[in-house]
This record gives sequence, structure tokens and C-alpha cells, in this order.
Amino acid sequence: MARDLVQESFMKLWEKRKEVENRFSLSDLGYEGKAITELTEDEAKELISEDGFFGVKKTAQREIDFVLNFAKDNIELIKEGRKGMIQGFKEAEKIWGGKLPDIAYKTQEVVLKALDKRIEELGGHSLDIEG
Repeated sequence: MARDLVQESFMKLWEKRKEVENRFSLSDLGYEGKAITELTEDEAKELISEDGFFGVKKTAQREIDFVLNFAKDNIELIKEGRKGMIQGFKEAEKIWGGKLPDIAYKTQEVVLKALDKRIEELGGHSLDIEG
């Protein structure tokens, strides 16, 4: 069952690659591992495990760093980055054709909480955040 889900998810991603292949590659994210289509079941599971390159923790941190490195301490830019993350997530759902795998929602939750926390640390209020 787990193998089927992992394979189905990667195959769906592989099929959708044509829509985004001219925009970025996995190496743009820092991934230098084996091609996704050549992974064994165990290798795929490791990549999406808690400490895996595509796991919640590391993926969320890349997204958080992307926004905060650009915005620095500018609350409005962090809010815009947060809105952009939400919009990008909605677009990913459209490309995917519906509900994403649970790992994506867990990652989004971690990212939004971290951005909300940073906004509040800088004196902003989470009630003022749209999205």
C-alpha cells in the first residue's frame, strides 16, 4: 500500500513535469540525488521521511528561508511572501489535479506558522495576515 502511494505520487509528479520543467529543476533546490524515476521504494521513503531532503522539516525550512532571506525584517514583505506561498500551494493543487499528498499540507502548516511567528516577533499581528 505505501509503495503504491509513493509510486503513484512520484509518477503523477513525473507526468506533470512537462508543465514546469522549463521553470526549475530539482538541482535548483539543492537536490543532487538519484533521478526520481530511478529510486527504489526505500530510497523514495527516505527522501520523504522526517529528515529526508523532501521531508516536512527540510522542505519547510527551504521555503521559510526563501521568504525570510528575501524579506529580511520587513513585515510587509514577509506577509507578501506568505501570501505567495499560499497562492503557490493553490496552484500546485491545480497542477496536481486536486488534493495533494498529506506531506504537502503538513509542510505548508509548518511554513505558515514560522512566518506568522516571525511577523509577530517583528511587532506585527497574525490577525492582520490575509490568506
